[in-house]
Amino acid sequence: MQIKSVEVKAVRIPMSGQQRNARRTWTHKPMLFCFVTAEDGTVGVGEGWTSYASTAALQATIEDDVAPLVVGRTLEEARDLNARVRDACVMSGRYGILAVALSAVEMALWDIRARQEGVPLWQLLGGTSAEVPVYASGGLYAPDKTPERLGEELVSYVQRGHRRVKIKVGGADHDTDVARVAASRAAIGPDVDLYVDAHYTKDEEAAARFADALVPHAVGWFEAPIIPDDWKGHDRLAARAPIPLCGNETLPWRTSFARLAEAGVGYLMPDVSACGGVEETLAVGNIAQEAGAELTLHSSSSAVLFLASLHVAAAHPAAHSVEFHMMHNWFYDLAGLDAVEVVEGRLRIPDRPGLGLDPHALAAALEAPMRGVGEESPVLKHG
Repeated sequence: MQIKSVEVKAVRIPMSGQQRNARRTWTHKPMLFCFVTAEDGTVGVGEGWTSYASTAALQATIEDDVAPLVVGRTLEEARDLNARVRDACVMSGRYGILAVALSAVEMALWDIRARQEGVPLWQLLGGTSAEVPVYASGGLYAPDKTPERLGEELVSYVQRGHRRVKIKVGGADHDTDVARVAASRAAIGPDVDLYVDAHYTKDEEAAARFADALVPHAVGWFEAPIIPDDWKGHDRLAARAPIPLCGNETLPWRTSFARLAEAGVGYLMPDVSACGGVEETLAVGNIAQEAGAELTLHSSSSAVLFLASLHVAAAHPAAHSVEFHMMHNWFYDLAGLDAVEVVEGRLRIPDRPGLGLDPHALAAALEAPMRGVGEESPVLKHG
């Protein structure tokens, strides 16, 4: 059965500008979706990572460079899409954006395959359980967010069933961030896992100093401490740091994560919408398993990415967790995720074919007026 068309839709949702991480104040949220249609009318949807870049550039890359490798080919023939796109990188040098473009299209192809089989994607990928461990990702900076209020925020996540939480660091001075970590641990108690994410803001010495300061607060991982492709820096920091490192969501291809595993990074964190797609993420899981590391999936966008991450995690034995973002959780209502419960830190994937989100409903929602948001919320609706 041939692929009939590839269509790209981008959206830019206004936000209040009150929340920020160490690198960005969230005044808007850009997202890009890829709709692939098979000749029998089955539509699959995928998402490409665009949070810090132009959606126009990614759209052009999908339409001009990736779609021609898919349209007119069968689903079986399209299985070599990864190799064909990587071959294109050899001459173009556009490794990053081509990996994201591939991710969006390949995700949609997997959605089609599972829909045509009438099963959830995790089953098609060989998973044995629909229950996936997740963690509540919040703890952003805001003008009125004192350490005490940060602690209250995290407690609210624990009250919703989460057993793991993550906060942002790197957006304040060393002492202020350590105080935020201390307040977080004091609020949630000793039995909830706590992670921190620095968004690549520290140099090697500052990262080592901060890692030492995390030890009294039983932090489970130190995410994105230094720039993502500083391989030798990761070698040295992983050897020095008294807690595991985690990274790096923006890296393309399994080879990047193999290098992190070689450095001794304890948690490999690909993003299904950025690293090359479903198969590439599963390959990163294999690398983690062989290295004695764990796989944790980055997800801070729409229900499309979150669902893809859940399905991949459900299919891989090395999966430690999936990020359940408390602010970037767009269109979750379209997939029934606004009603899903987290029980003892685990979420059950809704029992629907494919990824579990109706592409036609999403396409219609993208044409509707978007409301902005400014505060963390358990689930945000699209309109």
